[in-house]
Amino acid sequence: MLSLIRFLTFMIQIPQPTQANECIPYECVSFQSNICARKSLNTIMINENSCETGYLCQASDVQALNSNNSQESLPCIEKASDKDYQWDKTFFKCGERKKNRDFANLNNDKTCESEDDCVLIDGNKMPCVCGADGKKYCIPAWDSSIFDEYWRECDERLSHSQLEYWTLFKAYYSIWISSEELQCVQNTILEINTMKSINLYANSFGIFLILMYEYILI
Repeated sequence: MLSLIRFLTFMIQIPQPTQANECIPYECVSFQSNICARKSLNTIMINENSCETGYLCQASDVQALNSNNSQESLPCIEKASDKDYQWDKTFFKCGERKKNRDFANLNNDKTCESEDDCVLIDGNKMPCVCGADGKKYCIPAWDSSIFDEYWRECDERLSHSQLEYWTLFKAYYSIWISSEELQCVQNTILEINTMKSINLYANSFGIFLILMYEYILI
């Protein structure tokens, strides 16, 4: 009887695999440079060494691991010359911003369990998507207050890099807002790293303009 109790106690302590509809948190693990990520029983392990030059790790492939029961490695793929989220600025128009597109009732951390938690003021529902921390997040609408800066920049004149940033921000919002402390996500996953780079460039350019302005005043 004692042996049976010990066996049952041991089995309870073994990590149980997550269900396909659950979100799996990411963690940083060191792999060879040809490995993008790997799914374990209860985590998605992101390569903290990044992919080798000329190869990349795509966010959509990593997200798919949430619903993939396989624990095989996700390889880095060869970098293509263009990406589907890059738009030709010549053909881009901001359009008209719709009203009542903020969430009607959402907690401060923007987490959700299903689309029923992501209802907009106008009654429409937005997707509830897994983030990097194992939680789900409501994806905001383009017209919501979360995109105030986007609409301001769009009214003034949206550069290609700004358009790329906001397009990626919308597409991978749940990963972006939940991966601040995961450097492997920021550095290894192409789309998140692109957003980080655009932010760094914008901040550096802003500081440069301030310094130039102060220099002129001297």
